[in-house]
Amino acid sequence: MKNLKNDKGITLVALVVTVVVLLILSTVSIKLTIGGNGLITESKLIKQNIEEAEHEDALEDDINEAPSLRDTPNSKNEPTKSFAQAKAQPNDADDEDDEDDLSSFTL
Repeated sequence: MKNLKNDKGITLVALVVTVVVLLILSTVSIKLTIGGNGLITESKLIKQNIEEAEHEDALEDDINEAPSLRDTPNSKNEPTKSFAQAKAQPNDADDEDDEDDLSSFTL
């Protein structure tokens, strides 16, 4: 009779156990990668946060670098006049018209 204990090879039980362990490991790794709090989802959220932060920084830089309207001189390098100051100065053409209008009045 042959001795059965000397047979070499993989038994069906060992093969089934190996496949089950591989399935468990693959489901865990897929769930960690694709799941709701997975690596891909987290990396997309982090990328979005970084892009928003860069956009906000660019806007702040633009605001800080833009010249203020109060700091810009006019073309003649003179201080700008307010509306009240400009209105208080008489116009030469208006003076002549006022004299003509006053001469027509009699008491």
